[in-house]
Amino acid sequence: MLRWHWDTWQRTYRPALVEATILELTSLDNNWTTVWIEGINTAQEVSFTGNGVQTVYLSPGAYRVRFSPILNDDSWQSGYLVVGRTNRLRITFDQNNESVQVFDDPTAWTPGDRLPGYPDGR
Repeated sequence: MLRWHWDTWQRTYRPALVEATILELTSLDNNWTTVWIEGINTAQEVSFTGNGVQTVYLSPGAYRVRFSPILNDDSWQSGYLVVGRTNRLRITFDQNNESVQVFDDPTAWTPGDRLPGYPDGR
């Protein structure tokens, strides 16, 4: 679970336009990758064994998302995803070039380890 003061940030960025969002994750390479999705009182792990597509349903709010090789906690990409302004988000990722792209609401994704508005990332 998240170690920083998640609840304050969650309330600040909580959108309320849709009740649920379909998050479609697409792996563009043949690497084994785990996508970690962490929010308030929730944590999901989605594993890919090569290229493919998987779907996750998320409630509105802010989520920490990390991409890492399977069986390894060191993420090669991470960021924050704000869910709820649209009923569908698509994320494509490629471990070979460490890229993540978000479609349907590109402003939903903030890459990096620091929260917007929280300079120390907690």
